[in-house]
Amino acid sequence: MGALGATGLVTRYRYPMHGTKAEVDLEGLPRERHPPPGRSHQAILHSMSARTTAWLFVIGQFALIGAVALLPGAHWHVTRAHDVVAVVLILAALILGLWAARWLGRGLTPLPLPNGQVDLITRGPYRWVRHPMYSAVMLGMSGVALRSGSWWSVTALVGLVGLFAFKSRWEERHLEAAFPGYGEYQERTGRFVPRKSSVTSRQSSAHGPDSI
Repeated sequence: MGALGATGLVTRYRYPMHGTKAEVDLEGLPRERHPPPGRSHQAILHSMSARTTAWLFVIGQFALIGAVALLPGAHWHVTRAHDVVAVVLILAALILGLWAARWLGRGLTPLPLPNGQVDLITRGPYRWVRHPMYSAVMLGMSGVALRSGSWWSVTALVGLVGLFAFKSRWEERHLEAAFPGYGEYQERTGRFVPRKSSVTSRQSSAHGPDSI
C-alpha cells in the first residue's frame, strides 16, 4: 500500500472530542470538507456500502490469485530459463511488497480504504508509484503464471490486472477525500509503474515532504 476525483463524490468528516473516532461518509452529502491541518490521527469510519465493496474487491483478488497459482495446463514447455525468470520476478515482488508494507506502517489494512492512522505516504516506493503493493502482487503472479505453463493461469493473471486497475480507481476516490494533497500526488506519480515526472523529481531532489 496496493497508492482521484470522481464526479459526484461527496465526503463528510466529523472531528469529535479527543479519543473518539472520525467518520467519513461518501454518499448523499452536498460537499467535501478536508480535515484541518495538524490534527492528530483518528480512525475513519466508512459506510457499510463502502466496506462491502472493499471486501468484494479483496475476495475477488484472492480468488484470482488462487486461479493463477492453481489452474492446470501444459500449453508450453517450462524450461530452466522460464524458472529463472519466474524466480527473479517472485523475489523482486517479495522485496517490493515488504518495502511498501514497511512504509505503510499503521496504514496497512486488508481493505482498500484509508484508516486514518497515517499521513499521505509519498516516500519509499510511494515516491515512484501510488500502489506499489499491487505492483508487487502483479509482478509475483506474473512469475507464477510464467512457470505454470498454462494459458489458463495467464488468463487469470490478465483478470487480476484488470481487477487491480478498477480497484485502484475506486480506492483513490476515498484517498482523495481523506488526503487534501492526493490529487497533486496522483498527477506526478504513476499508478503501478513510475512516470517520467516522478523519476525526474527523484533525480532533482534527494528529499521529499516529511510524510510517512
